[in-house]
Amino acid sequence: MPIQIPSAIAHLNEDLLEEYAFRRLSESDLAMVEEHLLWCPVCCHTLQNIDEFILAMKQSAKQRAPFTAERSNRVRNIWLGTAMAATALGLTLTAILPAVHRAPVEKPVQLVAFRGGEGGAMFPAEAGAALTFSVDLADLTPSGVYRIQIVDAKGSPVWNGESRASGGTLNMRMSPGLKRGSYWIRLYSGGELLREFGLRAQ
Repeated sequence: MPIQIPSAIAHLNEDLLEEYAFRRLSESDLAMVEEHLLWCPVCCHTLQNIDEFILAMKQSAKQRAPFTAERSNRVRNIWLGTAMAATALGLTLTAILPAVHRAPVEKPVQLVAFRGGEGGAMFPAEAGAALTFSVDLADLTPSGVYRIQIVDAKGSPVWNGESRASGGTLNMRMSPGLKRGSYWIRLYSGGELLREFGLRAQ
């Protein structure tokens, strides 16, 4: 159906000018509209506003990337990657934090030889705690590697460890700790028993 063109006296309506701006008019209608625009500054101004609006809409559409299937997959992959990273972090923290919370505090136990032998001296220690033994090697011939053996009150071995001395002192860590009770700590160099200390875990 052909578009009705207003008379030369009336102004062109905006719908008609919009069709003209989008170049959707037939040849005859196009000629009549352009003829009107030659002498009507009001319609020319209206057409200019329509052109500016169309241009602004086109620029806005260019700035916004279409939500294509490729873009949809990319967004989904980013989301999945983030979710997996968060899950992995949560599992890692779940595994680490309880272990950190339960990590035993190391308790130092200093073993010193008394003049005249160790006698019945019993050094105190905290039951269940990781222990760090510090053995005074004064008056002993320096040796490369020392061995510590811990036996219970019945003489049954409960722990063995080896370490090198530094500055006249032997430091050795024991974990896990000992149960409540009395123990003997035996210091060896090679196969020779050098010293024996009493230990009470409580």
